[in-house]
Amino acid sequence: MFEAGSDMTCHGASHAGGAEWVKIKAWYAERFARLIEQLRDTPDGDGSLLDNTLVFLGSCLADGALHNHDNMPFILAGGSAGGIKNGVCLNFAGLPHNKVLVSIAQFMGANIAQFGTQDSEPGALKQLLA
Repeated sequence: MFEAGSDMTCHGASHAGGAEWVKIKAWYAERFARLIEQLRDTPDGDGSLLDNTLVFLGSCLADGALHNHDNMPFILAGGSAGGIKNGVCLNFAGLPHNKVLVSIAQFMGANIAQFGTQDSEPGALKQLLA
């Protein structure tokens, strides 16, 4: 991730952790923030493009070195015009992250109750709805 000022690849840094991993994640977060600002500042209908768009930032692992999925951080931004709750930090400890993807799919109009493995709990995260 030379763009982020790291000599490591994103995959390598995810296993190593430390300062290089933080540099890369900060680089992605800065670009995400810029995208959110641009969407917020673009008029669309009665609100902004951000109001009418749902943007997701996440990772497929919580800890690359351990290859675990526990307490994976996700950011959902926008979507308020479609009923997504904004400005909150929610903790879904113990729930499979597939439910976030089900929630996004349902927000977009897909009639699904499950995403991914069959052993995940079906259903969306109702706490995401305003």
